[in-house]
Amino acid sequence: MAVNFGGVLVTSAENREYFSGFTGTAGYLLITQEQAILGTDFRYVEQAALQSPDYEVARVMSLSEWFKKMVPDLKITAIGFEDNDMNVNFHKVLSDVFQSIKPSPKMIPIGNLFEELRAIKEQMGQG
Repeated sequence: MAVNFGGVLVTSAENREYFSGFTGTAGYLLITQEQAILGTDFRYVEQAALQSPDYEVARVMSLSEWFKKMVPDLKITAIGFEDNDMNVNFHKVLSDVFQSIKPSPKMIPIGNLFEELRAIKEQMGQG
């Protein structure tokens, strides 16, 4: 069964670096069909802009407030998340934030999807 995501949230450091190039220790990627956003705290805004030129860099002071502001503007109805990377507390915080947004985006666990994408490599010299 195919699932349509309005966006995906990347929380693991390994996947964040692989998909964006950003090596800072704090940050999240929110990727939709129209936008790629890298949210990070004040310490890494300049680094993120340099390392991830294809991403809109957002300074995040409060993750809850960032999502409350951003998700309705993006009109996301379903968001994939890295359930293998997310602890119970962080999942509850996100769930509470998303439930406060109307209409509430559905959270869909994506398992190892990003790791499977990272494992696909093109052979050298072919493209």
